[in-house]
Amino acid sequence: MENNRIIETQVERIIIPENSRERILTQPSPNIHCMDDYNILIAGISELTKGYGAERFPSYYNMILYAYSGSAQIEEGGTTRILKAGEVMTAPIGHTFSYAPVTDRWEIAWIHLVDSPDWNALFPKAITVRPAQWGQLVKTLMEAFITESNTRRADSRQPLRLCTEMITCYLKRELGMENPTELKARETLQNLWSQVHADLTRKWTVDELAGSAGLCKTYLHRLCTKFYNTSPMNMITTMRMERAAELLSFSNYTLEMIADQIGYESAFTFSKAFKRYAGISPKEFRKKQSAT
Repeated sequence: MENNRIIETQVERIIIPENSRERILTQPSPNIHCMDDYNILIAGISELTKGYGAERFPSYYNMILYAYSGSAQIEEGGTTRILKAGEVMTAPIGHTFSYAPVTDRWEIAWIHLVDSPDWNALFPKAITVRPAQWGQLVKTLMEAFITESNTRRADSRQPLRLCTEMITCYLKRELGMENPTELKARETLQNLWSQVHADLTRKWTVDELAGSAGLCKTYLHRLCTKFYNTSPMNMITTMRMERAAELLSFSNYTLEMIADQIGYESAFTFSKAFKRYAGISPKEFRKKQSAT
């Protein structure tokens, strides 16, 4: 802990381990203000290690965070969800939340956007996690911006403006890729999975899932197939197995204790389900994680 860098303000608290790396997009001179022109407050690419943690108190900016490798746990109001590689988190202004990697390394790109009518209109009302559509392009453009900014050339204004304009374009595509009906449906599912994740010991049925979401079973199945390419019950199995993988990696819980925490009647039934999911037994998985 003594080697960590801590940034603490009225609106956030961030712990950065010494072996983490962050590259911030900076405008090389006061005369170049392309990020300001597009209402981008600050942005960066981070390669983080376990021990990193960020708490955002009622945020005064909108935030987009792309994950490229590893995974992290996001907490908001007692609700926990996992952000995995290939996904994007969108967090509108006014939310208090925190996030920290659950893997040894976590690579992300993040953008804080000004509280402005154009950005506010695109953000959903709740924090969402979903598969990213434009994450790789955004990262490539951010890296190009950093490289150009570091040259300190007198003629950097135009390439930096072009990078910023294209980043803005792809962020707006990411935020606006669904119509209002689809966004509402996705938010309904996000709320449902948050409820399920908080109560994995419950013996969920499709009827209970549909009732909790306020949907009929057929429509729930259709939405899961559309957004996740799987069934509602397979979604629960995946959530249980992901939680089991976390407990196997980061706790000394016995298989019986893990089975109990994720809704299996015995270590035997849990072990069979885990092997179907991961291809190896829980004991083999734990041994492999310990070796790394």
